[in-house]
Amino acid sequence: MGVKLARMTQPLRSPTGFRLAFWIASAFWLGLAIVLSLA
Repeated sequence: MGVKLARMTQPLRSPTGFRLAFWIASAFWLGLAIVLSLA
């Protein structure tokens, strides 16, 4: 798990990877909030 996590966070050091991860996370939380509000 630790190796997988390290491999996932490695691209975050580059600005592009960080921006991509930020958009993925924000889209995930937005979708989660919509699902919870509809439920």
